[in-house]
Amino acid sequence: MAANQNENGFKLRLFSLVLVIFCLLNSGGLSWVFAENGEWKTDLSLQLIGGVGGKTSNDTPLNYANKVMQIPSYQAVLELRPELKSERGMFSLRARPRFIREFSKSRINSNWEPFESLGKFQWSEAYVEASIGPDVLFSYGLQNLQWGQTETLSPSNRIFRDSIQVKDTLYDVRGRHSFKLNYSPSKDWSVIGFAEIAETGEMGSTEFEAEEAFGKKAVLKAEKNFSGGAHTLGFVAGLRERHGGWFGSYGSAEVLDGLTLFGDLGAEVGSANWYPVFDKQTGLTTLSQIYRNSGRVSTSSVLGARYSFTGGTDFRVEWIFQELGYTASQIETIYDAASSRSPIQQAKNIELLPRLIKSGLELPGRQYLMASLRIPDVFEFQKTLVYSRILFSPRDYSATAYLTVEIPVSSYGTSFVELYQSFGENQSELKGFVGSSFLAGYRQYF
Repeated sequence: MAANQNENGFKLRLFSLVLVIFCLLNSGGLSWVFAENGEWKTDLSLQLIGGVGGKTSNDTPLNYANKVMQIPSYQAVLELRPELKSERGMFSLRARPRFIREFSKSRINSNWEPFESLGKFQWSEAYVEASIGPDVLFSYGLQNLQWGQTETLSPSNRIFRDSIQVKDTLYDVRGRHSFKLNYSPSKDWSVIGFAEIAETGEMGSTEFEAEEAFGKKAVLKAEKNFSGGAHTLGFVAGLRERHGGWFGSYGSAEVLDGLTLFGDLGAEVGSANWYPVFDKQTGLTTLSQIYRNSGRVSTSSVLGARYSFTGGTDFRVEWIFQELGYTASQIETIYDAASSRSPIQQAKNIELLPRLIKSGLELPGRQYLMASLRIPDVFEFQKTLVYSRILFSPRDYSATAYLTVEIPVSSYGTSFVELYQSFGENQSELKGFVGSSFLAGYRQYF
């Protein structure tokens, strides 16, 4: 089994390396070869991304002196992102691998560690699609499925669950090993069935909760557009192996010229989330899946408004509610355990932290406010983009702020700078492990 996995991994890397070489030698060469054949229409492109930056770690009980998380103080990253698109008749193929090289230096317990170098290979997408008649599309491979207009998170999507906190300049959605069937009888109606059928080996566990074995997942989504797409309403129902199901709805409505109201609602049966449990007899705290077999129905929602200005500027606000988010007392229990001087509790904390990092929650608490502003062509500089956002917890007034600026250098190159800062007390919801970070880099298209 291990030999087969190594062989498959080698083949994937070899295939991706061939794509990169073609791009570097001649970005239009491969397209010309297939076009000459008269059967295949192929486009092969490449992104080369480089950046340098740094981070500061918050000195909290969960990561005192950066001993646990070992957040790098300085780092550099180099990425190659080839993309292949090919079509022939009813078939199409898409492949997007990523080659990543990272260099970092960390400061742990006031001591500087040696430089570290890490190479990674990832697939963002790799799938084949077939058009079965005028209304049906079938696809299989590594692919993703997103819907709705919310930016912070999507409560009705329990397969792709990355929140806004991880979305930076280099963020890219990772595809899942799945098949998808898309039925569109008209321009206003669509029904999509999506099933994640196997674990993606090079990704490791795709589960959102620590210590969870892979479980197959399936979702059915129906969407209706009104008034030429000005209004949208969708319904979602899904099933997760060993964890019951979920259902939800999403929609948007353009109520005034430029002003759109939107929302995303989700309800989940049971939960594999990890929660702090304090044992009064032993005085110890552990993290346990207290709702795993409860059959409890819990809800989460995002409601928001977006205003799009004439020049393309986009401003939005969102309110986020998670019924299963940690309460103030649960967060206090976690930090008390992390601060404990008991040798027994400290030993327990070794298993506590991984469960806390992958607790199953998109955000740690129950209620948040998010505001974002996207400004293209800033100060009349064409294609210069400024994007900023802030996520705020009304319970303890903690927050995170993010800013990125992208400036075109040439027709095929863009420089970028991004800044991140967290605010709040050490035991607050959004203080997190990273205090601040910056990254400056360049993106070249071939």
